[in-house]
Amino acid sequence: MSFSPSQWAQRRRQGASQRQFTETCTQVEGERDGSSRNSSLVSTSTVRIPAEDDWIEVASMFQAATLLYCTETLVVDRSMPNIVSLPSSRIDVQALRSATMDTLFKGLRGLVSGDKRKGAWLGKFMFWPLFIAGMACCNGSEKTNERRFVTNSLCDLSHFLGGLSAIDAASFLQAVWQMDASSGAIHLSWDERVAVLGTHGLFFI
Repeated sequence: MSFSPSQWAQRRRQGASQRQFTETCTQVEGERDGSSRNSSLVSTSTVRIPAEDDWIEVASMFQAATLLYCTETLVVDRSMPNIVSLPSSRIDVQALRSATMDTLFKGLRGLVSGDKRKGAWLGKFMFWPLFIAGMACCNGSEKTNERRFVTNSLCDLSHFLGGLSAIDAASFLQAVWQMDASSGAIHLSWDERVAVLGTHGLFFI
């Protein structure tokens, strides 16, 4: 995929620094003229702008989740050959899928376990990558730990954000996992899994 996490992270870091500088100048001007209009601005000493490496990790999780989503829905669910030939290379779909899953879960575990104080928790951005990871770890008892991690992380996310969407997503994924387990050797596409959304999507969608 042509998207560059490092270039995106650099732009994101520069934008965050510029916003902090603007808010600081506004706060100082408010203090000089005695205005209370900007008194609610947070002091820069209480705000931690994530490092560029942190933003690279965030972008990499979205990149991995997108690649996994495309692999599952455009290749696996369409019963395409495991080896896909491109003009300049040949891709082993299952090997790509496995490597992407490993990258996604490794990165998610690091981000979700981060510091939740002062709003600096980067796990708050991981709703969609967590959902994609959950959709991709349906089959097999060896995925039990991954499924438990996704469920617990979505619950943590819900508590942190103060909303029900992440809990709703966890409920939906549990229904999907149950359906997938009862289907036996029959492969269920992502479209078929989403068809069971029903009331599980009240806050999710």
